[in-house]
Amino acid sequence: MARTTHPTAPTADSSPLVRLCGAVHVVSAALWAGVVLMASATAAVSFPTMKELGPTLATFAPFDGEHWPIAAGKVANRVFMIADAAQLVLAVAAVGTGGYLAFRERLGGRVLGIVRLVLFGLGLGLLGFQIFFLRPKMDVDLEAYWRAAAEGQAQAAETARAAFNARHPTASNLMAGTAAAAFGIAATGAWAGTRPTTRAAGAAS
Repeated sequence: MARTTHPTAPTADSSPLVRLCGAVHVVSAALWAGVVLMASATAAVSFPTMKELGPTLATFAPFDGEHWPIAAGKVANRVFMIADAAQLVLAVAAVGTGGYLAFRERLGGRVLGIVRLVLFGLGLGLLGFQIFFLRPKMDVDLEAYWRAAAEGQAQAAETARAAFNARHPTASNLMAGTAAAAFGIAATGAWAGTRPTTRAAGAAS
């Protein structure tokens, strides 16, 4: 009797670990994007608010320049430090679970899988450059600005502030790119989760 073979049939992945990794992957990537956006929003609100309040800081009393950028910068810097730590944890979770899904061939097909792998690399690359290369240089400029201001050295303070401001557009672009990549990882992960996997159906005569 001739044996026939049926085409591959869609099936949901029954592995609890795969399903768990898929959920962690999407949630951690979405939170990663959210952390970047919230940190950016905090900075965007704190600077104009401090400018409107026009505070005078006792620690920087010798400094004749405006104190509101220092006050806002202190707040924003703390927020970014927390955000950086959170991003690292969430990025490792998102890309780590994504790597497991890639190993299990659960990225949603060839084209979507390539897109997701590119997003993994892009997100990690942008985050790594920002945290390990650009941020330390900006921290040096910021600390120099605050130190000179506290000592009443107006010229040195403005020089350090100008150096910090020169790097700021690059930092903003990196954060925007990181947020976009993280959102893309979450979106493509959620989309891939709705796509059935395939398996070869055994055939009967």
